[in-house]
Amino acid sequence: APPLRHGLNHLVRGLESVIVHMLPRGLDLWLRLEPRPIFIWGHRPQLEQVMLELVANAREAMSTPGTITISSFDIEYDNERVADTLLSGHFGVLAINATGVSTPDKAPARPYNPFAPNQPAGGRSGLTPTNRIVHQHGGVVSHKAAPGRGTTVFVHLPIAAAPDDTSNAQS
Repeated sequence: APPLRHGLNHLVRGLESVIVHMLPRGLDLWLRLEPRPIFIWGHRPQLEQVMLELVANAREAMSTPGTITISSFDIEYDNERVADTLLSGHFGVLAINATGVSTPDKAPARPYNPFAPNQPAGGRSGLTPTNRIVHQHGGVVSHKAAPGRGTTVFVHLPIAAAPDDTSNAQS
């Protein structure tokens, strides 16, 4: 099936209750979503898998208390390097930030967990299912760790320009 045009915020809001139930007591979820709709092309189940996998990685690498913040925004790139990939064009970005005390003695259950304290910051993530899905959608995954601010994973996906017929769009 061809990819459909989806609102990034709509995808996040559709998973909000699932994500809340994934988090143990003491880990809070905050949403900071762009007020304007941001449309991307994609296969909904795969995009949802990306979000849930990243939240699960964040949850595994944290101890309580802590906060997972999911943000959305759009950005224009002009041949700029993001995670060893040159990006040009308009991208919607899903950012998942995990703050709180990480648990360095916990080895991540997944082969690549950017939220785990023993992972190098800023580089390209490995060939995880999340990374493959994002690449198949024409995007890239990057992350940044900052002491006291936690780790943020950024999922950059190409913007879907508004078509004349929006019958297959979901805001």
